[in-house]
Amino acid sequence: MSGGPLVFRQASHVQRPITFAFEADRLDYQGKDFGGSIRYEDIAPPINYSEDNPAAWKVEVFAGFVCLLAAGTMRGMEPAYGPSGFVRVALALALVAGVIFAGKWVLRKVLFPRRTRIPTSSIEIVVNHEKNRDAIIAEIERRRMKSLRAMAKPDPLSTPEQERAKLAWLRAQNALDDAELQYFLDRIRSAA
Repeated sequence: MSGGPLVFRQASHVQRPITFAFEADRLDYQGKDFGGSIRYEDIAPPINYSEDNPAAWKVEVFAGFVCLLAAGTMRGMEPAYGPSGFVRVALALALVAGVIFAGKWVLRKVLFPRRTRIPTSSIEIVVNHEKNRDAIIAEIERRRMKSLRAMAKPDPLSTPEQERAKLAWLRAQNALDDAELQYFLDRIRSAA
């Protein structure tokens, strides 16, 4: 494996592509108008991730507008009874449904894709729902856990109370299991 960072890129049709560069000790996250370096231990646990769809209200407004436009257009049509009238109405409804479907697809998939928001201590990481979404989130979580586990090493400059508080926090973050927590607590007791 090369010594450079692991890099993922996501297309963004509204902004410049988003880049995730996984360095040894930090994530370099860059977009058009945002970005920065985030230490892995400053990333929130997965329970704090949120999913959103920025196009949800835009899609509904678009569909409503198309329906109003279709209703206004059909209002001027002369009524036609029998099979020809039925065919005309069916074609008009199919056209409206097709326009709504195509518009929703463009809004959801191209302009405003669904995304996962990951809070950190400094900025919010946004991962679009694309092919590499799961790989990016898995790598963030893997490196976050590795960084948290490295923090479990005893710090000779900390007091035993500070070390116990740190270990309790690491356990709450699921970075340590009960046996590992007990091992480090025993080491603190024996050093005191």
